[in-house]
Amino acid sequence: MDSVGTWVGVALALLGLVVATLAYVKRRPKTRLEYFVQTNSAVLPASLPETFSLIHRDLEVTDPAIMILRIVNTGDRAITPQSFENDIVLRLTGVSEVISATCTARRPEDLEPTFLLDGECAKLKPILINPGDLMQIQLLSAGQASEVSVSGRVSELSIKRRDALPYPPGSGPHGELEGPVDYFMWFVGIPGFILGIGALIALNNHNSAVGRITAAAVALVLTLVIYPLQLRFLLRRRQVWDC
Repeated sequence: MDSVGTWVGVALALLGLVVATLAYVKRRPKTRLEYFVQTNSAVLPASLPETFSLIHRDLEVTDPAIMILRIVNTGDRAITPQSFENDIVLRLTGVSEVISATCTARRPEDLEPTFLLDGECAKLKPILINPGDLMQIQLLSAGQASEVSVSGRVSELSIKRRDALPYPPGSGPHGELEGPVDYFMWFVGIPGFILGIGALIALNNHNSAVGRITAAAVALVLTLVIYPLQLRFLLRRRQVWDC
């Protein structure tokens, strides 16, 4: 039993080291833009007679469709206009033409993106995008896109598509903690479970002194330091996508 306690303590220590390393890697400075397709649908229901059409700025739009993208600077560095080698291109594959590109929500309020329409593309002109800045772009097109991509040559910038919004820690509308169940689980349940495992090992006299002390120390560090930092990271990662 002495060896069991020692090995469990070592395993907990290694777990804490891995979690701390992953947290450090996630926090390294980076320049990153992420986008999420919120809506991609036809404007007119298929059940409508063919005589129905959509007029946009005195022009009839054939087979109109709408796409809504959220674009967020999820990195730690600002994307400056000087870092653009060319425009960031929003390409809607399969459409005849992008009719309009409108920013329907933004953070901060003075963020004013400018788009140049070019066939199936909407090109975002160079603009300052600080960490945490958000743009919600509504694209009206002739034809519904089968695929969308965001690309561009910008210094040290990685562009990534999200298939879903980040994991919401809480049950609130935007992933925030809400109600007694959320608070109990995150502030009592999970910390209690970690401390309970550590206590079972630390209070077991059949385990070695090294294993008992290591288990207690690691459980305290996980509960009081690493766990709160990870919870804070999860909350902030979700909130950055809130309009």
